[in-house]
Amino acid sequence: MVERSVNIEDILESKKIPEWGKPKGKDMFKRITPIVYYTARQTSQDMWLYNRRLLTGVGTEVLAMDDSKNIIYGINFASADYLGLAQS
Repeated sequence: MVERSVNIEDILESKKIPEWGKPKGKDMFKRITPIVYYTARQTSQDMWLYNRRLLTGVGTEVLAMDDSKNIIYGINFASADYLGLAQS
């Protein structure tokens, strides 16, 4: 089992997310720098849970992999058939 630690500054930084949704200024790269750094730090700590891809076909139970190459097994709630009632 891999032990993880959480950086408190990163958690406090997440309070600024609403501000990042309304960037100001002419320099696009300067406007998006805070959110890019935030997501990179979250990803490096395995705390960014939004990038996952299926390794199996669509079904009730699936295998997925995140950007850190962690394999995840679970119920596919994103499917229209997460209860498996459409399968015979």
